[in-house]
Amino acid sequence: MNPSEFFAAVESDSDLQGVAITERDGRVTLAVLHKPSGYVTALPVESIEACQWSDLRGVITGERPPNVLYQMARIVGYYSRIENWNKSKLGELRDRHKGNYTPDESSKSADTIQQNISSP
Repeated sequence: MNPSEFFAAVESDSDLQGVAITERDGRVTLAVLHKPSGYVTALPVESIEACQWSDLRGVITGERPPNVLYQMARIVGYYSRIENWNKSKLGELRDRHKGNYTPDESSKSADTIQQNISSP
Protein backbone atom coordinates (compact mmCIF):
# COMPACT_ATOMS: atom_id res chain seq x y z
CA MET A 1 0.00 0.00 0.00
CA ASN A 2 1.46 3.36 -0.89
CA PRO A 3 1.28 6.30 1.55
CA SER A 4 -1.43 8.16 -0.38
CA GLU A 5 -3.68 5.06 -0.24
CA PHE A 6 -2.90 4.79 3.47
CA PHE A 7 -3.91 8.43 4.07
CA ALA A 8 -7.14 7.91 2.14
CA ALA A 9 -7.96 4.78 4.16
CA VAL A 10 -7.28 6.58 7.47
CA GLU A 11 -9.43 9.56 6.45
CA SER A 12 -12.34 7.30 5.43
CA ASP A 13 -12.29 5.43 8.78
CA SER A 14 -14.30 7.27 11.45
CA ASP A 15 -12.32 5.60 14.30
CA LEU A 16 -8.93 6.82 13.02
CA GLN A 17 -7.26 10.21 12.67
CA GLY A 18 -3.88 11.08 11.19
CA VAL A 19 -1.81 12.87 13.83
CA ALA A 20 1.73 13.54 12.60
CA ILE A 21 4.42 12.85 10.05
CA THR A 22 7.89 12.73 11.58
CA GLU A 23 11.41 12.08 10.36
CA ARG A 24 14.24 10.87 12.54
CA ASP A 25 17.54 9.42 11.41
CA GLY A 26 16.32 9.42 7.82
CA ARG A 27 13.20 7.35 8.62
CA VAL A 28 9.76 8.79 8.01
CA THR A 29 6.91 7.62 10.27
CA LEU A 30 3.21 8.36 10.14
CA ALA A 31 1.33 8.59 13.45
CA VAL A 32 -2.33 7.59 13.62
CA LEU A 33 -4.74 8.07 16.54
CA HIS A 34 -7.29 5.33 17.31
CA LYS A 35 -10.06 7.54 18.76
CA PRO A 36 -11.92 4.93 20.87
CA SER A 37 -8.79 3.78 22.73
CA GLY A 38 -6.77 7.01 22.58
CA TYR A 39 -3.68 5.11 21.39
CA VAL A 40 -1.34 6.71 18.89
CA THR A 41 0.59 4.33 16.65
CA ALA A 42 3.67 5.37 14.67
CA LEU A 43 4.16 3.41 11.47
CA PRO A 44 7.34 3.64 9.38
CA VAL A 45 6.64 4.25 5.70
CA GLU A 46 8.47 0.98 4.94
CA SER A 47 5.86 -0.92 6.99
CA ILE A 48 3.00 0.84 5.25
CA GLU A 49 4.43 0.03 1.84
CA ALA A 50 4.99 -3.63 2.78
CA CYS A 51 1.59 -4.38 4.33
CA GLN A 52 -2.07 -4.52 3.45
CA TRP A 53 -4.63 -2.14 4.96
CA SER A 54 -6.29 -4.92 6.99
CA ASP A 55 -2.99 -5.65 8.79
CA LEU A 56 -2.20 -1.98 9.35
CA ARG A 57 -5.67 -1.19 10.69
CA GLY A 58 -5.59 -4.24 12.95
CA VAL A 59 -2.36 -3.06 14.59
CA ILE A 60 -3.57 0.54 14.91
CA THR A 61 -6.82 -0.55 16.59
CA GLY A 62 -5.09 -3.13 18.81
CA GLU A 63 -6.89 -6.08 17.20
CA ARG A 64 -3.62 -7.59 15.92
CA PRO A 65 -0.16 -7.82 17.47
CA PRO A 66 2.43 -5.50 15.97
CA ASN A 67 4.68 -8.35 14.88
CA VAL A 68 2.69 -8.55 11.62
CA LEU A 69 4.47 -5.35 10.62
CA TYR A 70 8.11 -4.65 9.94
CA GLN A 71 9.68 -2.15 12.38
CA MET A 72 6.51 -0.92 14.05
CA ALA A 73 6.54 0.99 17.33
CA ARG A 74 3.55 2.04 19.35
CA ILE A 75 3.91 5.43 21.04
CA VAL A 76 1.28 4.99 23.72
CA GLY A 77 0.86 1.41 24.87
CA TYR A 78 4.38 0.93 23.54
CA TYR A 79 5.32 -2.47 22.08
CA SER A 80 8.90 -3.57 22.52
CA ARG A 81 10.89 -6.78 22.77
CA ILE A 82 12.03 -7.36 26.32
CA GLU A 83 14.84 -9.89 25.79
CA ASN A 84 17.55 -7.27 26.24
CA TRP A 85 15.95 -5.31 29.08
CA ASN A 86 17.85 -4.97 32.35
CA LYS A 87 16.45 -6.22 35.68
CA SER A 88 15.10 -2.80 36.67
CA LYS A 89 13.16 -2.38 33.46
CA LEU A 90 11.72 -5.91 33.82
CA GLY A 91 10.63 -4.99 37.35
CA GLU A 92 8.86 -1.88 36.09
CA LEU A 93 7.05 -4.00 33.52
CA ARG A 94 5.95 -6.51 36.15
CA ASP A 95 4.68 -3.69 38.38
CA ARG A 96 2.73 -2.19 35.49
CA HIS A 97 1.07 -5.53 34.75
CA LYS A 98 0.02 -5.82 38.39
CA GLY A 99 -1.06 -2.18 38.53
CA ASN A 100 1.06 -1.79 41.64
CA TYR A 101 3.02 1.45 41.84
CA THR A 102 3.68 1.65 45.59
CA PRO A 103 7.12 2.85 46.74
CA ASP A 104 7.83 -0.30 48.77
CA GLU A 105 7.32 -2.41 45.63
CA SER A 106 9.90 -0.40 43.69
CA SER A 107 12.42 -0.65 46.52
CA LYS A 108 12.72 -4.44 46.22
CA SER A 109 16.03 -5.74 45.01
CA ALA A 110 16.52 -6.58 41.36
CA ASP A 111 17.07 -10.25 42.23
CA THR A 112 13.66 -10.49 43.94
CA ILE A 113 11.98 -8.83 40.97
CA GLN A 114 13.70 -11.20 38.52
CA GLN A 115 12.56 -14.20 40.62
CA ASN A 116 8.98 -12.91 40.56
CA ILE A 117 9.08 -12.46 36.79
CA SER A 118 10.53 -15.93 36.27
CA SER A 119 7.96 -17.67 38.47
CA PRO A 120 4.62 -18.64 36.90
